[in-house]
Amino acid sequence: MSDTYFLTAGDDTFVFENRQGSVFAQGGNDSVLGNDGANRIGLGTGNDVAQAGGGNDVIWGNAGNDEIDGGAGNDTLFHGAGDDIVRGGSGNDIVYGGPGISPNSGRDDIDGGAGNDTIYAGDMNDTLRGGEGDDLIGGGDGDDVIYMDGNDTVYGGNGEDTAYLDGNAGDYLLTLNGSGLFEISGNGDKQAVFGVEKIVTANGVINLDLDLSNLVGAGLGDVLNEVGLNGLLDTLLGENIGDGGLHLDDLVDGVVDLADLGLTQSLLDDLLGPGGVLDDLLGIL
Repeated sequence: MSDTYFLTAGDDTFVFENRQGSVFAQGGNDSVLGNDGANRIGLGTGNDVAQAGGGNDVIWGNAGNDEIDGGAGNDTLFHGAGDDIVRGGSGNDIVYGGPGISPNSGRDDIDGGAGNDTIYAGDMNDTLRGGEGDDLIGGGDGDDVIYMDGNDTVYGGNGEDTAYLDGNAGDYLLTLNGSGLFEISGNGDKQAVFGVEKIVTANGVINLDLDLSNLVGAGLGDVLNEVGLNGLLDTLLGENIGDGGLHLDDLVDGVVDLADLGLTQSLLDDLLGPGGVLDDLLGIL
């Protein structure tokens, strides 16, 4: 039997135990402990704690500084406007925090946990961890910090976003695919990133702030040196460039071959639009 429970305006503790159904908190600082069923938990305006169990749960955050843990199972978690801590747990979870879901102006710490998770951050400066598995991470509007592990796809969104990789820069190879995403391969994983301004490794920082409009007026040849791509080609290594990508083991100004980066005439034309400076580049790639 599935029931609906409403807590009081005070500080309540609710344990599902053998119950099934939904619980909705109110204005106090509440704690809700789920079970292995498919729990539905709506948090209130206080600083609440929700710990779901092994089922496929749905948890809605609210205005307080909440702590949400989906536990095992494939959970759907909506965090609210406060500074929340969200842990997906071991299933294939979906975590939402963007505008239109609930007003999200908090600085959130989100950990997808094990499994193939989908994470959408909110408006502020959030910390996002995909965890083990092949995750899809959307950074939202703030200056986000994103930790990549596994074959993750990361969209940084607006703001100055920073992604962290385990290991040294020399462990990874950077290429640009036909969709305009940077692919980073190394340590047995492959990440795809878009809209991320910096990649941080154990021994350095790589700038990925790519603005192709700055190609206008640059001196171009078979190789490009300091062409003004807002730090990308200026800061990546000019030596140790292998076929199909760049090894990220030095962070000094250098010479970069566009073909090694995966840039083609047609891709750059698409990015710059009609009448771009690339008409002058025919035949160099």
